[in-house]
Amino acid sequence: MANVMAIVSKAVFDKMLGKTKPKLGDVLATNQYVSNNPRLESVKGGGALFLVTVRPPNEDLWLVAILESPKHNGTAWVSAANSTPMTDLGKVKDKLKFDSGNGIQAKAGALGMSLQTPRVLTDGDVALLRAASGGAAKPDAKAAENAPTNSKDQAKTKAVSIDPWRWRAPRSRREALSLAFWTALNPTEQERHARAIERASNGAVRYVRGHAFGGPTIPLFVHRATGMPMHLVPGGSFAMGLSPRQTELLSKLDGGGSIADDDALRASGPIEVAPFLLAARPMSAEGMMALLTGESADASSAQAIRRSNTGKYAALLAESSMARAASSRLAVIEAALDSAGLRLPSEAEWEWAARGGGDALFVSGSDELPTAAKTATNRLGLARMAEEPELCADGWSSSHEGAPKDGRARAKSANGLRAVRGGAAKAWAQRTGWKWLLTAARRSSADAADGAALRPALSIAL
Repeated sequence: MANVMAIVSKAVFDKMLGKTKPKLGDVLATNQYVSNNPRLESVKGGGALFLVTVRPPNEDLWLVAILESPKHNGTAWVSAANSTPMTDLGKVKDKLKFDSGNGIQAKAGALGMSLQTPRVLTDGDVALLRAASGGAAKPDAKAAENAPTNSKDQAKTKAVSIDPWRWRAPRSRREALSLAFWTALNPTEQERHARAIERASNGAVRYVRGHAFGGPTIPLFVHRATGMPMHLVPGGSFAMGLSPRQTELLSKLDGGGSIADDDALRASGPIEVAPFLLAARPMSAEGMMALLTGESADASSAQAIRRSNTGKYAALLAESSMARAASSRLAVIEAALDSAGLRLPSEAEWEWAARGGGDALFVSGSDELPTAAKTATNRLGLARMAEEPELCADGWSSSHEGAPKDGRARAKSANGLRAVRGGAAKAWAQRTGWKWLLTAARRSSADAADGAALRPALSIAL
């Protein structure tokens, strides 16, 4: 058990406040902190999560909430509602030591960035923070302030609060790009690995920047030939399909119906998914046309995918939307994607991406039944997941099996059909339309009469 300080980004803090202007002394109405960062695991067993944010224009450090004894629900750390008023930590900021003994060491303009990694607090730090916010200090705040930073007690605290397995440096790039380690890397290390991905793609993608979508910082790339934004989906291991917890929730939502029996996968695992890039949203008609014809705004990249038969591909698809792929044209679509180093995601990859590393029932990251077919951008920055039927590389299977243990696509089926995920937007008017927002719901391409949207993936050569 330990107490941890974690930062709330300005964007997330402003979103939490809505139209309310932040004011010192007010209580921020929150009971959760969305994160899967392994460095927060040390709060288990009764620790507290001290949430801070950096306020412009003078980089004031505010304590905005304390979550007492939080529990992780697969997506967020949840506790009783915060009761601590927002407090300016200007008087105690320089007195914080953390378990490293180094305190806050940030250059001007870099305070927020320096606090991206959660920090384990000493007992003295906790006393200072509680006293500053008007709460009881345990132990005495004055004694904590004067405590030596290299005492035997502090060394003992380090040994107890740090899990060596979680805190060690990753042994390889593949391991560094796993969900567990990626979120624990500092921004400099994240960018270093993102640049390595850029180089490994042989120039197919260009790294833009890192961005947090209410969760861990995720690197954004642009596919040069199509201009399509792509996000890193860190690798990881998960139990594909409906977990026992999800099955119980679903049986209540469905009113005793048969969705869990007919359309969803049984829990299986562990499935190991390697890190990969995935389009931030379904591919546009313009993007597909650029892919097929080579007529892209980036002429040098377009030249790399020009083939003598691209005209034939375009002609075959001219009668339908370029963003969709009917089952009879799958070979054409896959050949076009392959020419640009892209591919269809496997079903396991799609579900892992939709889950965002969590265990929520719906792709929105919630266990609550959505009130509309629209889905929010998930914590990996992927927009419109499950709104449209999205084509996967796996051959269709009517069984409730999951996927190969390595997360790759199942072999093509004899009937030529493919697994398709999502499709809630068009089916919402039906009683069971919401089921396609389930992370574990599968349909065949035969169920998508209008074809399936494309959300291309790109393998990472490690």
